[in-house]
Amino acid sequence: MRTSEAEALYRFYRSADQAARLMRLSAGRLLPGDLTFAQFELLDLLLQQARAADEGAGAGLTPMAAADMLGLTRGSLTSLLNQLIAGRLALTRTDARDRRSKHIEITDKGRVLHRQAMIELSGLTSAMLTVFSRERFSGVQGVLDEFVRWLETEGRLQSRAGRSK
Repeated sequence: MRTSEAEALYRFYRSADQAARLMRLSAGRLLPGDLTFAQFELLDLLLQQARAADEGAGAGLTPMAAADMLGLTRGSLTSLLNQLIAGRLALTRTDARDRRSKHIEITDKGRVLHRQAMIELSGLTSAMLTVFSRERFSGVQGVLDEFVRWLETEGRLQSRAGRSK
């Protein structure tokens, strides 16, 4: 890769990282009560998992799987989960087949708070759509989704291959 291409990729990475950080900050200020953005992300993941389970896809989410999906350490996930459990927003259940395994689920109270958070966040979405058209926003989303898929597959393989040479 030429230096100019590497610099362009790095600028893309920095822009995406800065946008993600600023979005988290902006969204975090809008969330109801004492809900943090990290807690909201876990609630959102639990709600997605519950919807998938309702459709017959999956039996529940383990803490380790949740940590992987959110890019968190097990300790960070445990801390977040304990906060949600203390607020009765989530709960854990022991797996009936493997008593050593636990699954985490969103509670009805967690669903209500998630819905309130989504209503609060809709203002931020509306503000963004006054600046960016839906088509432009969807185009950026498509590029980011494609980039993430690439990083999750070929991007990792290429970086490992490059190190072993």
